[in-house]
Amino acid sequence: RSAWAEQALRAERAFADTLLDAAPAIALVVDEEGRIFRCNPAAVRSWPNSDLRGQEWLSLLPADARPAGRDAVY
Repeated sequence: RSAWAEQALRAERAFADTLLDAAPAIALVVDEEGRIFRCNPAAVRSWPNSDLRGQEWLSLLPADARPAGRDAVY
């Protein structure tokens, strides 16, 4: 990659980090399998005793809300 592309990628990542960290609402970033690989401080405050990374995001919902959550996202 070129130096310019590397710089642009770093700048874009920093911008995304800032947005995610500043969001007052819960924000989860999940992989293709629905497992959390990143979350913001609001999510950590909502589930303070949990290690959210690696969990399936639907597991955070009450069992009866999971089908609707799945339908809304997938």
